[in-house]
Amino acid sequence: MRHDWIFDVLADLRTYADANNLPVLAEQVSVLQKVAELEIGAAPGPVSSGLEDRLFDLAEKRRRAH
Repeated sequence: MRHDWIFDVLADLRTYADANNLPVLAEQVSVLQKVAELEIGAAPGPVSSGLEDRLFDLAEKRRRAH
C-alpha cells in the first residue's frame, strides 16, 4: 500500500512519546494510529465497536477546549 510509511512514522512518534514521559502525546498518537488504520484500510480485522464513539468523544473534548 502506498500509505504504509505513515504507520512507521506514527509508531516512532509513539515510541518517542513513551520514552520521554509524554503520556498525552502517546495517547493521541495511539488514536491517530487507529484513525489511519480505518482510513487507509489496514485494519486486520473488524473495527472495534467503541472506536467511533471514542473518536467522537475526543472531538467533543477538543471542541470544548477551544
